[in-house]
Amino acid sequence: MARSNFVGADLDTLPLADGDYLVVKRELNVEEDRRIFARMVKTMIPGEKMELDPEQVGMTKILEYVVEWGGPGFQDADGRIVPFSPSSLKNIRSTKFKEITDAIDAHEAKQAAARDVEKNEKGDETKSGPISPSVA
Repeated sequence: MARSNFVGADLDTLPLADGDYLVVKRELNVEEDRRIFARMVKTMIPGEKMELDPEQVGMTKILEYVVEWGGPGFQDADGRIVPFSPSSLKNIRSTKFKEITDAIDAHEAKQAAARDVEKNEKGDETKSGPISPSVA
């Protein structure tokens, strides 16, 4: 079966410390990927160094990848899971934010490596033949 150029709706669960976990998109589509960049850039003037918005670095990627979170560390005082949202993400501890960022970075690297393996396994299968025979 040929590899599709379209991103599916596949989800993965990433384990975190202390029984916590993230449910994330396996792969981002082009809109989500571009949105990460667009939200992170503060100013971009051709020929000049772009300026990043420090408040958005890391945050934008988490917001695009994470679908939900769970585990004891994401519960409120009554034991209910606090739903994942931009506002709940802003209220977590810095150490958990770093752990989430690291988990998503590792997930991205794993998916990129898997795509490389898939591409290399296909090898010559993906090469196209000549469009038309040459005239001698």
